[in-house]
Amino acid sequence: MSFTKEIFNNPIYIKDLYIRKRQESKKKFRIPGYVGYLAVLILPVTVLCSFQCIVNGASVFEEYNWQQITGTAVAITVFLQLFYFVFKSITASFTLYSSEREQRTYGTLLSSLMTPEDILKGKFFVAFYPLFMELTGFFPVFFGLGMLLNMKIHQIFGTYILDLIVILFFTLLGLYCSLTSGSSAKAHSRSAFIAGFLLVGTLLIDGLISSIAHDFIPFTVFINPGFALGGLLFGGPDSPVWLRALAVVCPFLMLVASYELWKVLSFESSRLPER
Repeated sequence: MSFTKEIFNNPIYIKDLYIRKRQESKKKFRIPGYVGYLAVLILPVTVLCSFQCIVNGASVFEEYNWQQITGTAVAITVFLQLFYFVFKSITASFTLYSSEREQRTYGTLLSSLMTPEDILKGKFFVAFYPLFMELTGFFPVFFGLGMLLNMKIHQIFGTYILDLIVILFFTLLGLYCSLTSGSSAKAHSRSAFIAGFLLVGTLLIDGLISSIAHDFIPFTVFINPGFALGGLLFGGPDSPVWLRALAVVCPFLMLVASYELWKVLSFESSRLPER
């Protein structure tokens, strides 16, 4: 409780949260963030099932056809959810330090009575906490949808944990790019490039090597959260061992990387007065 109270009373957290709410209130057409997440959860299933009903009619509800449809719907929904939180985490964090420089409030931030660690905590939680609450608050909806689509319990909770780790890692990544970049545009391009490499570049590298080498076991995809999700969903007893291992190894590596990013951020933020 004391830690939560400390965060909610953090002046940097309060200030940045107020600025975001004020910016959102100025928009003429404002769609609440949770609407996008609900669309990610519900729309793929609704559209796919409606399309199949129109095309195949009553045969959709035969056991074999229904299993195929639910399997496709699960894959689309959980992968969209992953990409959604990657995008939102970077978007929420890449401006938090760089915008201070651009708005010339950077000097005020440095001259405040708060320690660099308190500033970092405030910046981190203003990006992380809303996404954490969005993921957790709508988990009952995802749980019910997962049960409807024949997901296993460990897949539902595994997906939740993986998305939580993704939010943590990419929020810290966006903060690091924001802290070490001279502008928001540069911070955005750097964080987007790293995210693109992790999600797409690793797949291309392993695909290129596998087209040349025989009996190749992919290795760069062990840092790809999309493949970790694939290992969680499709890593059955008959699948390769490396695919099943992805569901454990990749989240573990992301947690280690998050811990190292936090240490680097703590060190870099402590050097801010020297810059």
